Amino acid sequence: MDFDEFEELLNFEIDKSKKIEVIYSVSDFVEISNDIFEKSFPTVLIEGEISSFKVNQGKFVFFDLKDEKSSLGCFMTVWQMRFPLEDGMKVIAEVRPKLTNWGKFSLTVEKITPKGEGSLKKSFEILKEKLSREGLFSDERKRQIPRNPQKIAVISS
Repeated sequence: MDFDEFEELLNFEIDKSKKIEVIYSVSDFVEISNDIFEKSFPTVLIEGEISSFKVNQGKFVFFDLKDEKSSLGCFMTVWQMRFPLEDGMKVIAEVRPKLTNWGKFSLTVEKITPKGEGSLKKSFEILKEKLSREGLFSDERKRQIPRNPQKIAVISS
């Protein structure tokens, strides 16, 4: 059963005295659910606070977005991070909702931004502190620029 057939099933008037039995396989139900999510919510902006932040295998980022009442599991790749994330940080995330094959509701993060100037400054300070601990700002690492450089490299992304 595809999404259009499922949508037709949802849109007609149901006679509640008659029981309609539709039996789905687990895979079909997950697929239909994801079709509904994709068509109803291609992307959604969600504001929340990061908790349970962790990086798995150096490339996958998992965290929960939460508020006072609820919590949602989120996933993104480490390459999508444009600033350091940490527990307690308030953010706005552009996400795609998804039901995973193992039955867990999850949000796939497309883009994430700190909420407000305070969070942006805080994320900058966190990055600066991390780089300082690694010694990247120490005088020993600084080099004199040659008066007449022989080679120049342009690095861009």
